Amino acid sequence: MNRKNFSCFIGIDISKSDFYVAIIKDERTASYVFENSKKGTNAFIRLLRNQKIGLEDTLMCMEHTGVYGRLIIAKLVEKQANFCVEMPVQIGKSIGVQRGKNDKIDAVRIAQYVTKNHGEMQLFVPIPEILEKVKILLKVRRKMVNARADVNKKKVMAAVRQ
Repeated sequence: MNRKNFSCFIGIDISKSDFYVAIIKDERTASYVFENSKKGTNAFIRLLRNQKIGLEDTLMCMEHTGVYGRLIIAKLVEKQANFCVEMPVQIGKSIGVQRGKNDKIDAVRIAQYVTKNHGEMQLFVPIPEILEKVKILLKVRRKMVNARADVNKKKVMAAVRQ
């Protein structure tokens, strides 16, 4: 990543139902929680606007959580925000062994991680929409192939019993 001077660092810890946000600005940390929904992601963006936190001089980081992070990632891509999606192991290795674990503390630790390591981090680059569609189609195909194999197995087992 280019060595842009960020004035604000945000750590985001995502779970199925909500996401926790820790904002480090001017050596102060503030924590918030939002519902993991469109309404919650809009509320998060609104909070940044109300706090006068500009997306252009803010770097956000979150752990890769698969489908749970899709809404917030889509919103950040839409807003052209600077953010990174890191593997949990990478963040854990950087922080070291820590006691106490909950979503609020994890968000603060992710914010500290991005503050410390922003020079080496790579900004998130979304995959092209067509590749995303192909990925979904391949997943559907895999499920259908497995379902067909299950049906065929049941037919063979029924024929053997007769």
